[in-house]
Amino acid sequence: MAEENKNPEVDLDTDGVNEQTVEVNEQPTETPEFEKKEDVDLGYTDITKDGTLKGVSLDQTVNFAKSISHPVIASGGVASLNDISILAKESLNGVQGVIIGRALYDKKFTFSDALQKTKQFKIWCFLLES
Repeated sequence: MAEENKNPEVDLDTDGVNEQTVEVNEQPTETPEFEKKEDVDLGYTDITKDGTLKGVSLDQTVNFAKSISHPVIASGGVASLNDISILAKESLNGVQGVIIGRALYDKKFTFSDALQKTKQFKIWCFLLES
């Protein structure tokens, strides 16, 4: 998993209630541009949890991952190694990675611990730089 991921990324931010559109100029009936591409990783962030250490929005993340045909990288709210484990158990539902930031900066766990956890479940782990 140390190899560089060369797939383009698309980020979708949400406030936990309202989905934010990826392509502003698209008509609602059109297939989003990212769905037309084959090798795309999508980042899904609950912006109400981002940087709060209040835990991940599991249901919303999984529902989003199940609704599209691309791997999803989850972020927002990761506070513990348990949060990583919870997300990793959803790999069959399309959650293929996790972005961690604040928990590392606040020393809730080490990056090495996070890598061990993600390797155990075979998902990607990304460090968000401040």
